[in-house]
Amino acid sequence: ADLIEQAAESAMLRSEVATLKDWLEALPDKLLDTRPLLRVYHALTLLRSGHPLAAIEARLRAVAEADVEGSVSGEVTVIRALIAAYQREISQSVELSRRALELLPEESLFFRSFVTGYLALNYLYSGDVVAATQAFEEAVRVSRRAGNLTITVLALCHLAELTAIQGQFYEAQALYEQALELGSDGRGQRQPIA
Repeated sequence: ADLIEQAAESAMLRSEVATLKDWLEALPDKLLDTRPLLRVYHALTLLRSGHPLAAIEARLRAVAEADVEGSVSGEVTVIRALIAAYQREISQSVELSRRALELLPEESLFFRSFVTGYLALNYLYSGDVVAATQAFEEAVRVSRRAGNLTITVLALCHLAELTAIQGQFYEAQALYEQALELGSDGRGQRQPIA
């Protein structure tokens, strides 16, 4: 359980969702009940692998009830914000994302990178270009620090699109080039995200 807890974020960042899910499901339920963060990672793997949202929400309720100290309330709120975004409940997702950012510690970069990226998308979908731009800039900053390449590249691309719409084509080009560079390995080969 300790090893899985230490490796969970890096496994998620490498898109090894199925592997992490298998590891977590190999642990006894009684052990998972004493490790709320592992339950949160399990819910996140279920979400990322397309399980029914109602089942994931039920698991989150169980985690929240078991977590009497509130040690993972921010992480649970992140997943609830993602669920709301998947259901196209934009205003609820924005509200939950903001709440998650209040609850999460500053050093929780992994979860902050996800929720900041989704918050920016929610602002974009709701038509608030100014808030979306600011949130995408924050998403780039946080996701870079977290090593979350996917969110970094996607946020840069959205920023580039918003910049191009405003007629700032050279700035947009620079942002797209930055995204392509980040999406390439050390030998210049483009990774799938590129």
